[in-house]
Amino acid sequence: MDSIRSRFPNCTHLMVVDFEATCGPSVSKGNVEIIEVGALLCPVEMDTFDVNDLPTFHSMVKPQLTKKISSFCTKLTGIRQQDVQGAPVFVDMLVEWKDFLHKHHCSPDKTIFGSWSNFDPKQLRVECLRHQSDFSFAATIDLQKEFKKAQKHTQVYSVKKALETIQLEFDGFEHTALGDAKNTTRLVLHANW
Repeated sequence: MDSIRSRFPNCTHLMVVDFEATCGPSVSKGNVEIIEVGALLCPVEMDTFDVNDLPTFHSMVKPQLTKKISSFCTKLTGIRQQDVQGAPVFVDMLVEWKDFLHKHHCSPDKTIFGSWSNFDPKQLRVECLRHQSDFSFAATIDLQKEFKKAQKHTQVYSVKKALETIQLEFDGFEHTALGDAKNTTRLVLHANW
């Protein structure tokens, strides 16, 4: 975390985030929507911690453009129609997420949004724009890119493969927002950044 601290000296937290989104042949690129959010809040002044002790935010999100979750999406993520049917819509989920941050004495303007690729921050911006909502962080960081640089790897694509390169096993199930966020946080802890 030393490099993250030195690059973002005004930030108090790193929030490691993963989204699952609508997908499949029937979902156009412009209609992709977040349907699950998983995030772990890491104080940047801490160098060691157990991911299971970190504050977590998790929410399903009811899509508005794609009324039916595709079988492709269910097969990939395990998310079924009934999982999102009673979930908050995107703008209500944002309110819950902001409340979570404030409850943990944190604000978006002092928080780094970290994700495994740049899909997640881009998708958040797209949906905030679509819903005329604001939820901007102090900075964003592509943790996959940082991992590759720190470990001198050129072809690490998944969180699972990255964990294998440092002799750790993926804990839980891939393509679940909270599971992917927890395992990405484990990489931040063990990758000597």
